[in-house]
Amino acid sequence: MSRLGCRLGLLLMLLHLHCITAIDRRQLFPFGAPQGDDRLDVGDDISSSEVQLTTPIVFYDDYFSSLYVSANVDLQLTLNVAMDTDVFF
Repeated sequence: MSRLGCRLGLLLMLLHLHCITAIDRRQLFPFGAPQGDDRLDVGDDISSSEVQLTTPIVFYDDYFSSLYVSANVDLQLTLNVAMDTDVFF
């Protein structure tokens, strides 16, 4: 491709950049207090109340129909999870 063709292509690309927009995160999925979301208390080793799932999670041979969200944003399938462990996944 000639230099003129490359420059023309670059110019066309730059002219179209003003049309690029992103969607707002609220457009991805509804969240927040109006949707029933709660904030966790500040602290370590704190988990949410049990969250019921409409579709169970299958993990190996077990089915889980609920989960918990920890203050560290970990998803827990049971409340009996040691928070500070040296186990790597």
